[in-house]
Amino acid sequence: MGGDGNCKLDGDSAALIPVPQLRAWRRAFAFGVLNGAAFQLGFSFSHPSTVLVTFATRLTNSELGAGLIGTIAGAGWFLPQLFVVSYIESQPYKMPIYRLASTLRLLSWAMMMLTTIAFFGASKMLTAICFFLFYAFFMLMGGVAGLAFMDIVTRTIPPRRRGAFWGARNLFGGLLGVLSGLIVREILAMERALPFPNNYMLLMLFSLISYAIAFSLFMVIDEPPDLLTQPRLKLIGELRDLFKLLRDNRQFRLLILTRLILDSSSIAGPFYATFAIRVLGAHDSVMGTFLILQTITGLLFTPFWSYINDAKGCATATRVCIFLLPIVPLMAFAISAVSVISGSGDWMLTAWMIIYALIGAISSGPGIAFTNYLLELAETERRPLLIASFNTIDGLVMFFPMLGGLIVHSIGYHAVFGFAAISALCAIVIAKGLFTHREP
Repeated sequence: MGGDGNCKLDGDSAALIPVPQLRAWRRAFAFGVLNGAAFQLGFSFSHPSTVLVTFATRLTNSELGAGLIGTIAGAGWFLPQLFVVSYIESQPYKMPIYRLASTLRLLSWAMMMLTTIAFFGASKMLTAICFFLFYAFFMLMGGVAGLAFMDIVTRTIPPRRRGAFWGARNLFGGLLGVLSGLIVREILAMERALPFPNNYMLLMLFSLISYAIAFSLFMVIDEPPDLLTQPRLKLIGELRDLFKLLRDNRQFRLLILTRLILDSSSIAGPFYATFAIRVLGAHDSVMGTFLILQTITGLLFTPFWSYINDAKGCATATRVCIFLLPIVPLMAFAISAVSVISGSGDWMLTAWMIIYALIGAISSGPGIAFTNYLLELAETERRPLLIASFNTIDGLVMFFPMLGGLIVHSIGYHAVFGFAAISALCAIVIAKGLFTHREP
């Protein structure tokens, strides 16, 4: 790996690739893109940072519920990976793990809905406990499935096509996301016909159906055997290997540190939506408008992020992302500070819509850039261990949204948005070493 880190096949090399392998790559690319589009549709119907945080806030009547959703959505996906990586690494095929974890995800999502419907009339506290527990299990199994998923993608999608792969997933998922945003807006506006929580349960049913389609699509990919399986180690052995990776691989250290500081700005994630509802006085149905704006700008900018990754390299794409990410929390801090001083005004909701448009334009960039950067490092390291270590360490900051709920409750929204802005700005400073020192 050299230059900007892009691993590309030249014309002569591509001509030597056997036709069956090319067909397998194309099949994996196609079904992987369809999987991403269907998953994005389900994700949009119950988006954690809009729909679910609003539901949790209404269910618990507190911003702490929104913070808990943000924590579960992040930490639940990341944290379990280091604890299962040894088993996954030892298996020549990862698809059976993906199938089992995905099936358990569907069952937990269904139980999350059923217990909400069954217990809501009797006890809101019991409803909230069951909802958060089953959602946590859904996300934990997502971490297991996600590790198997990423390993399969690394072995079935060529490096030079990964920018296009992630971009196509975001593009087609975004098109479906616009449709889901319209549906979310209409359903949440029908509060008389579909009173709370039935309106949110209908959206979660749509998510369940979409997730089932998405998981099924990925399961039909022909997975080649992993020729780099590792003997199964105990957790202490995995931790020893992790420390060795951190010691020996400077790029990996810097990538983790940059992402940790950058993701500490996730403390504000759940509260963009609740600020609009609880401070600006917007109706729940505005979540649909936010989703539409976020999705449309994501669609418009996805080709840009894919081009930057494939043509200029993941290092350049990561640099661009990091310089753009502070814009959103800085704007949110400014508006929330004004609301504290002079009260809320009609213009603030319009400004908040601009914030969601910016979130859509910027947010797909880090997903593509950091993922490709990590996968390029994984070409020469133990894939599952490197990916799982990166995600698990990153998951440590995913508890910040719970802290954010406490800060909002005790100080105010402006404090949370200010902290997020400072974190994003600090990441710019830390990331300089990431781009100026690349290992050959």
